[in-house]
Amino acid sequence: METDEAGGITPASLTEHLDPHRVNMHGTNQKEPRCRSLVGEVGVAAHCGIYAVRPSPCHDLKPAWEDGVTPSPQCDKARVRHGMAPLTPADFG
Repeated sequence: METDEAGGITPASLTEHLDPHRVNMHGTNQKEPRCRSLVGEVGVAAHCGIYAVRPSPCHDLKPAWEDGVTPSPQCDKARVRHGMAPLTPADFG
């Protein structure tokens, strides 16, 4: 586990248990997931409210094409779910 209670940095108060060994961020294990730590309106102005102490899956997720060469199917899927077009390399040019 990555929570502060288990020696990690993510506040345990912002997580919920999936099983005895795994947790997820509150709100992300829903049919329409929305992390409680997400601040603002997706597609308008949104950001992580706990960016400095976010868990590893959030560290690992990068915007598609941010580095100019790497796609991100997970990013594309999330953007489409919120009515936004997938990013392209031109978005960072």
